[in-house]
Amino acid sequence: MTLLHRAEWRSQAAVQSREIGRPAAGGTTLPARIRYLRWWICGLLGLATTINYLDRSTLSVLKKTIADDIQMTDDDYANIVIAFMLSYAFGQMLVGRLIDTIGTRRGYLLAFVVWSVASMAHAAAGSVVGLAVCRFILGAGEAGNFPAAIKAVSEWFPKKERAFATGLLNVGCGVGAMIAPWLIYAIMDPAMRRVGKHRPFRVRRRALNDAPSTVLTL
Repeated sequence: MTLLHRAEWRSQAAVQSREIGRPAAGGTTLPARIRYLRWWICGLLGLATTINYLDRSTLSVLKKTIADDIQMTDDDYANIVIAFMLSYAFGQMLVGRLIDTIGTRRGYLLAFVVWSVASMAHAAAGSVVGLAVCRFILGAGEAGNFPAAIKAVSEWFPKKERAFATGLLNVGCGVGAMIAPWLIYAIMDPAMRRVGKHRPFRVRRRALNDAPSTVLTL
């Protein structure tokens, strides 16, 4: 048996062990009564990806209203987007290495906590610089989503199902971007009525903060 075949056999054995409740490679035992557990895991990965894309879409949806509140120019907006993308691009390499080191579960949890805290921190950003810092941290946290999700697919699914599982979790990209405008404005309109039109930035911050947490609660 070659090393490649041996590695594939171990991967298949780990998947089967998790499905029927026997201890897997890491010694974790899961209840045998959970049927199709790996597909539930795939669904959770898809939900996390949806939240990921919802978070990053919020700024573009509220660009005009936030620009009016903090005097953000088009150049400022471009710099804020660049700050996010730089952090996101280089963060994937660093976070990917970290996930390989500390494990998928811990790495994904850490990334989720970082991007959730960064998303909430937008509520305290009252200037262009503050918003750029929040977006930079958000990009670093969100960079962990795909390295962790794809690694989880490789751990939970046999080789013949991995492409399909990866395709399913990637549905979250389109869903998050698609529902962002509807969900954000659905939150912003009631907030506008409660707070009042004379304090718009508080309303925008509320909408920017509440959207991802609402999806997570659902």
